[in-house]
Amino acid sequence: LAVGYGVKVLAGGINISLHRGGVLGVIGGNGTGKTTLLKTLLGQIREIDGKIHWGTKTNIGYYSQTLDDLYAGNDVLNELRRVAPTAESVALRSFLARFLFFGEDVDKKVATLSGGEKGRLALAKLIYSQKNVLILDEPTNHLDIPAREALESALDEYPGTIVTVSHDRFFLDRIVDQMLSFEADGQVLDYNGNYTEFHDWRESKRLSGAGKAASIASNGTNAGNSPAGTPGTANLSKNQKQQLSRRIVEIERLLPDLESQAAVLASRMSSSEVAADSGLLKKVTSEHGTIETRINDLYEEWDAASKQVA
Repeated sequence: LAVGYGVKVLAGGINISLHRGGVLGVIGGNGTGKTTLLKTLLGQIREIDGKIHWGTKTNIGYYSQTLDDLYAGNDVLNELRRVAPTAESVALRSFLARFLFFGEDVDKKVATLSGGEKGRLALAKLIYSQKNVLILDEPTNHLDIPAREALESALDEYPGTIVTVSHDRFFLDRIVDQMLSFEADGQVLDYNGNYTEFHDWRESKRLSGAGKAASIASNGTNAGNSPAGTPGTANLSKNQKQQLSRRIVEIERLLPDLESQAAVLASRMSSSEVAADSGLLKKVTSEHGTIETRINDLYEEWDAASKQVA
């Protein structure tokens, strides 16, 4: 399968098979084709090459970061009722409690909810709707730690198939059993396992490739022509590799603090104080987005530096 816009291919060579109950995690840098793949799976964009074959009784639900499927005039309870009109209120309240809507929370108007609360409600609607395939675009964005854990628990019990784009390594480790990675060099890698298992496999593959390239070079062959080698590595001086190693250590020191800051801001976005102040909500949301972007950039830099020093 090749995906993109018009005749411009963003990613090709995609060959995946999804099974009932399976969870596919999709990762990659900005602009590599992740969201384009989701839109292609949804039929919103035509595939450039190849074919997508869904089962005959496939019923797809989609979670978008824009949260544009929520009706502002409804309260929380009746917004969930939109996907289950005949359900008893007790059942709806019980399900909403799993997404941290307790007591009078279900009487809140959608228009007054914070970004995190809207995200939780949209996810609750999607899972309760009995779709047998869920396509999720960054579902943990704007969620604080308790909300993420609630989502993970709900998805653990979901019997259908899930495809999710996410930068959240912990989330991917918890729920996925298959990975698809859009690499910076244009490759698309697939692996059966969670994020950590995929990451370890990818690094082992790169180390093995670098070792083969070094062996070829020692026998008088130009390692730069070997496809197994890591581009540009052979030209790095010892000092440059030391600088990259120090940068890797620095990134590993920075990431936990940034992820902690992101979690705190996500929690603030879910608070009633911030939700009641549109100016403050906009400010906190912007700060959260900036930190999330920084986290993504650092993970990509870490991956690139790790390849070069391998």
